[in-house]
Amino acid sequence: QFLTQEANVVFYNNAEEVMGHRSKKLRQTYSVDDYAAALFALSPPKTVWMTMGPLPLHHGTEEEISSMRKKYKLSPSSSSSYYTMEVLSLGSDVVSWTLDTTKKVQIYKYTRSSSWGESSFLCANPSCAWAQKAKPIPTVVTHNHEKKIDLFLGNKSSKFITEKRRIINSTCNNCNIQMRTTTRRRKKTTKTNP
Repeated sequence: QFLTQEANVVFYNNAEEVMGHRSKKLRQTYSVDDYAAALFALSPPKTVWMTMGPLPLHHGTEEEISSMRKKYKLSPSSSSSYYTMEVLSLGSDVVSWTLDTTKKVQIYKYTRSSSWGESSFLCANPSCAWAQKAKPIPTVVTHNHEKKIDLFLGNKSSKFITEKRRIINSTCNNCNIQMRTTTRRRKKTTKTNP
């Protein structure tokens, strides 16, 4: 509740993808970054999130969606997406967790737009009726997550419970086309012996 209603500036340390693919367990669909992206989308307008790595917000910023809509001759809208993003460089040799002192460290500044209360985006598919009407698509959706719980009440037994978790939606509810995908490739690391 604090992150989605009260905070107006959040620092989220997801450097080196520790909250991305590296945080997933076996057969787990979503990473910690996926849930953090949903928290950002649920935050109030004008909230700023500073992150050490990109968030998996696959549908695009206001500028990117507006550009796509313009390219396909769809009506412009100031509410094409719910956020803006800037990449800021901190320079090199500014962190202690890497031995590569020449690597430039970047941070990502995500700002929730003030144009819409709830986070949503517009489809940019020229043949989609929702895109033509500029109908907003909800960004955050709820999915059911089944979790195993071990119970130790006399005899050892387990049961499964279902939790509702919120994640980011990047697919148009009308035409089922995913707006944009940004893939993050894991960097190859080499071990050096000191």
